Amino acid sequence: MISRIYIDIASIMELRLSVLSMLMGKDKAVEHCGSLDYAFREFDRFPVDMREYQRLLSQETADVIAGSVVTYMAISLLSKLDTLEKRNAFNQQPSRSEVIVNIYPYHLSEKQAEAFVRALFVKLNESTEVTLVRDPVETWSPAYMKMLNVYAFYGYKFGEWMQAHGNSLESVGRVETKMYFAALGEADPSKEEVALFKKLGFKDIFSYTEYVMTPRMELTFLSPLLYTNIVTATAYMENNKFKMERPLEEVAKEKDHGDLVKQG
Repeated sequence: MISRIYIDIASIMELRLSVLSMLMGKDKAVEHCGSLDYAFREFDRFPVDMREYQRLLSQETADVIAGSVVTYMAISLLSKLDTLEKRNAFNQQPSRSEVIVNIYPYHLSEKQAEAFVRALFVKLNESTEVTLVRDPVETWSPAYMKMLNVYAFYGYKFGEWMQAHGNSLESVGRVETKMYFAALGEADPSKEEVALFKKLGFKDIFSYTEYVMTPRMELTFLSPLLYTNIVTATAYMENNKFKMERPLEEVAKEKDHGDLVKQG
């Protein structure tokens, strides 16, 4: 049996840095993406022409991937693969693991795809099979994930996935796959919404959404810090004695950390 973990290209690669480098120059983009404001941002809103940003981001060529770097999510994948192996061993289930990377909407040549997979092998584990797919979000329905035995799903945009599959959740039953998305908003919550979250005992829309979705799936929103350059994110966590169980918002509020180290 093959146990699979899915991750999209916007999660495993720092595409934001690549596109911002095109618009503001590499040095300024590196500085911006190495700041605390960026690491703990609430939205993907940058000091550039956002229409041009979205246009460049949605180009189907490999240029955006080529100009990006691996994010800390590679470390998260390693941890999840280890959990998966232990689970299978405990259940006495002979299994091998596969990481499915969805590169949509980008096109890679055969040589580019081979180089990309080799680079991920270095970050992950040589015993882990890495498969590239180019699927629109509509493909990855709960039923499709169940058929492929997907243990964990890492996506960048929760709203995009919900728009494609939210209406089907009631009919498919509880989603068995563990679902992870970046804690990034798409619109500013109204004052009334913020007041409601606090009244109900939730710190933000993400904790509220996790609670509301509990009957349908195990949903977890992850800090944008984890979707940044693997080198800078790791250094930041080590420099600040960061632990995964420590609330990220608590770290972000501290005043004496300065910016993240320069991107390598």
